[in-house]
Formats: sequence, structure tokens, C-alpha cells
Amino acid sequence: MNPVQALPALESLRLGRLQRLTSAGAAALARLQHLHRLDLSGAVLYDGAAARLAALAPSLRALSLRECCSLSDGGLAALLAGLPGLEEADLSLCSRLGDATLAQLGAGCGRLAKLDVTGCERFRCFPWGASLLSPPLG
Repeated sequence: MNPVQALPALESLRLGRLQRLTSAGAAALARLQHLHRLDLSGAVLYDGAAARLAALAPSLRALSLRECCSLSDGGLAALLAGLPGLEEADLSLCSRLGDATLAQLGAGCGRLAKLDVTGCERFRCFPWGASLLSPPLG
């Protein structure tokens, strides 16, 4: 038995600073059909594993990928395509993400109510930098 199968009712999971989430590990996480919150902050997450996480779509509402610096716009797009119910996303300090990510969020995540892109230097669409909180003072 896969250890994940022993936790079928799990709703929230934090795996911060995970050395590497493999595609097999992502597939195991995708079996958690009641998972509403997933925190992979600081994890080494490559595009292939991110795409496998898209199977979490039925239940995932909040996702933190803070400091997942190995993830590209393409990998995140594959993940987001399967998460139309996503309401919160923390993408702060994800150095490889840019405006294409925001386009994907807008196209596929209509329920998104909270987004953090602090420190994402490749976002060019904000005239005041990568912050959705407020325009500059002054």
C-alpha cells in the first residue's frame, strides 16, 4: 500500500523545503481527493512533476509554491490548467515565472481571489513591480 493511501481524508498538507518532488510523488499526492491546501514552499519542483499535480483539480483551493525556483511558466501552466477551483496562490519568489503565468491564471482560474507574486522579478505587466497589493505611494 502506498503511504498516501493511508490518509484518504487529508485536507491540508505542508511539504516545505522538500528536496525534490518526483513525478511519482506528485502522482501519489494527486490521489488525495480531499486535499484543499497544498504547501510546497521552497521545494525543488520541476515542470514534469508540476504537470502531474494537475490531477488534484477536484479539491485543491489553495496552493503555495513560494520559492519553487525550478518551476517555469510552462510547468506552472500545465499545473494550473487542471486547477479551475483554485482560490489562493502564493507564487512569491519564484524567479522563473513571468507574465505568461498571469495570463494562465486569468484564463483558467476564475475563482482566484488571493495571489502573491512578491519578488517575482520577471513580471513586467505591473508598472510598480511585482506586487498586487497596491500601487506605489506618492
